[in-house]
Amino acid sequence: MVTRDLHDSLASHKFFTDLSSDHIDFLVSCAKNVIVEPGDFVFKEGSTAESLYLVRDGNLAIEVSAPGPGELVLATIGAGEMLGWSWLLPPHTHKTDCRAIEQTRLLALDAKCLRDKLAEDHALGYQVLGHVVETLARRLSSTRLQLLDLYSNNGHD
Repeated sequence: MVTRDLHDSLASHKFFTDLSSDHIDFLVSCAKNVIVEPGDFVFKEGSTAESLYLVRDGNLAIEVSAPGPGELVLATIGAGEMLGWSWLLPPHTHKTDCRAIEQTRLLALDAKCLRDKLAEDHALGYQVLGHVVETLARRLSSTRLQLLDLYSNNGHD
């Protein structure tokens, strides 16, 4: 029953909706459900990136520490979004913090298991990596706009 629930959760998540049922079956052994309570960290900067996360519901803040202001929120992500890319590239360490804003339910795909599966099935690997790159490009564009807004208003209160 748990495997079927995980299969259905993966198949219905926006990040994987275009994957075949066979590909979902192939990945389900890497997945588990995770619940994060408000204020708790999913991961911290410098920690080992052990999972690709898919947000089922709730909201998370991607943060960085900055001298002076402290924690700065780079992005807020919610249901249907992907979290984490550091699992892809050595040294597999997170570059930011991620904290739950509210109780958040995630699907966590074990990084080593996922890397092994993507190496085994190159077509699946290409498809998943395409989704990761698309997400990163969208977030980079959003961050760029935030920086433009920040610096264009600097000193013009």
